[in-house]
Amino acid sequence: MDAQVHGTADLATAARLAARRRARVRAGQVGLGILGSLAATAATTVTALLTSNRVAVHTIRTASRWFGGSGPDISALVPDDVTATLDVVHDPEDPDGRLDVFRPTDAVGALPTVVCVHGGGFINGTKEMLDDYLAVLASHGFTAVSVEYTKAPEARYPYPVEQLNRALAFLCRPDVARIHHIDTTQFVLAGDSAGAHIAAQAAIAISDPAYAASAGVPAAIPRQHLRALVLASGAVDLTMTQGLLGGVGEGWYFRTVLAAYIGRRDFGADPCCEWAALPENVTAQLPPTFVTTGPWDNLKAHSYSMVTALEDVGAEVETLFFPRATTDRSIGHEYQLDLNTPEARTAMRRVVAFLRAHTASPLHPGVADGWDESELAAEDPLVVPAS
Repeated sequence: MDAQVHGTADLATAARLAARRRARVRAGQVGLGILGSLAATAATTVTALLTSNRVAVHTIRTASRWFGGSGPDISALVPDDVTATLDVVHDPEDPDGRLDVFRPTDAVGALPTVVCVHGGGFINGTKEMLDDYLAVLASHGFTAVSVEYTKAPEARYPYPVEQLNRALAFLCRPDVARIHHIDTTQFVLAGDSAGAHIAAQAAIAISDPAYAASAGVPAAIPRQHLRALVLASGAVDLTMTQGLLGGVGEGWYFRTVLAAYIGRRDFGADPCCEWAALPENVTAQLPPTFVTTGPWDNLKAHSYSMVTALEDVGAEVETLFFPRATTDRSIGHEYQLDLNTPEARTAMRRVVAFLRAHTASPLHPGVADGWDESELAAEDPLVVPAS
């Protein structure tokens, strides 16, 4: 039924109502337009994340910068009697061919040298992440070196291993060894998270010529000069379908990281995964190996797998784990870097003892030697804790 309008007032009221209806319609149209634009933007972003590995890596790096924090502050523990030489160029043709060196200031002669590779899921992180930690380690009578490498997807497997090998060759030069107090017959390789994979693969290649030839990863130093291997929270098996984050997004993160590092979205089909599954390639010729991680590490299965594999082949392995039931949830991935915690201090004390046992290190009193037992944590007596 059509409405009838009577009089001037009724006409004015009707006009106002009509104007309001038109305004609501226009607002609704604008709102739908905005929602449509947001939906289109979200869809485009999701599509880009799912289809473009570089976009996904960039997103992870950005999130890490915004929300990842600066890491544990252990600067108060860094002693004054350690000399740091930063950004030493070992490969002038490589923008990432740099390393940091730490040694006791009163060092006399050559020292056993720990060459460490930082973590970051193969796509993130810098050598500076380890500087304070390695300064503390060096105080115990070692030269400690933090090596930079190019992240994926800008560089793909096994380029970081090749960069580590070039760094080792540089450190073996007589002039370099003399300046930095490096004993070229006493190297230790170490790494955490992705860096543990890089360090361990280099160690396997050094220990096993057949593996080095098949995997295309030449040895950088003689086997007798590699005295030990230290792996913390290692991502040592690239065929394991366990991500680097817990909960929502774990699978996407894992696929992004491996697609970037291996260089193809179907990374599991790449032949290199046969050589990148490190527990399947260890032999008894591997040097004594120290393995540790926190009980709340989402990657702990990698460490357990490595320990089991080393024991199965008869290699010498030492472990440090903590009971999950009584350990704080903060003791997870790369826990050993936060020397403010009892667990990390225990790890530093154990690593120093392990290095002293397997190198001819001078008994140089360091930071951890001054810690009281009350500052340490109880260890798990199990070799490989149940997950």
